[in-house]
Amino acid sequence: RTDIQGKQRSISNDIDASTTPAAQPSSSPSPSTKLRQLLSTNFDIPTLRLVSIFTAQSVFKHLLTEGDRIVLTLLGNSYDRGVYGMTSSIGGIASRMLLQPVEENARLLFGRLGGDITAAADDNDDDGSTTSTSRKNNMETLERTYRTLIKLVLYLGLVFASLATNYTSILLRILAGNRWGSDVAATSALSAFCVYTALLALNGTTEAFVYGVASTAKDVGVLSTVHAVVTVVAFGLVAPVLVGRDGTVGLVGANCVAMMLRSLYSIYYASAYFCLLSSNHG
Repeated sequence: RTDIQGKQRSISNDIDASTTPAAQPSSSPSPSTKLRQLLSTNFDIPTLRLVSIFTAQSVFKHLLTEGDRIVLTLLGNSYDRGVYGMTSSIGGIASRMLLQPVEENARLLFGRLGGDITAAADDNDDDGSTTSTSRKNNMETLERTYRTLIKLVLYLGLVFASLATNYTSILLRILAGNRWGSDVAATSALSAFCVYTALLALNGTTEAFVYGVASTAKDVGVLSTVHAVVTVVAFGLVAPVLVGRDGTVGLVGANCVAMMLRSLYSIYYASAYFCLLSSNHG
């Protein structure tokens, strides 16, 4: 009888074991979860995100400033690189001496005038008509200043492009010797750089306005995105075609395309900005 009872208990235990669901193994965290936990434990996430944004902007800025040389290194030869380096150094004298001071002062001026408009809009004086009149005067001053500076840099750039292109050979003979003064590729590249200087003048002033009056990080972020897209279009699509066909002159042409696209967006931003001010004032 004892044996029979033992066999019955063994059979009942086997039945309970077969009907009881097996314990699920504990799921291990995914690699992304582990990485997130590691970062949150050792780093401050908002600061890390901010550093990532600044790093991305630095990469874009490097591509913007060095994109032409990267393309020339990949597609050109040592002679083309030498010609481009010499012509860009000589051609950049005008932009550094004439255009850069105008651009820097324009940015400060636009920022001050834009700040005056913002201060007038936020003013809560009892006399609303006085505040409205002051804001309108500031708007007119900013728009008039913008138009005047754009005309000024365009006149300077166009005069420089029209006259300097005819004397690049003489300039190269004085600065680099007769060998380079009689070099067709060098004189052509420097002439093209003179035309590029006019577009550089327009772009510098229009972007100075954007940086001067932009009041949100979104505006600056959109401008950085536009710069990245322009870099891809100008140096990823246009430059290989032009460099393969015209060499150093083609690379300067790609730079001209980049400056035109960037200037168009900055002019669009200024137009939208003044329209928004007019609608808010009305």
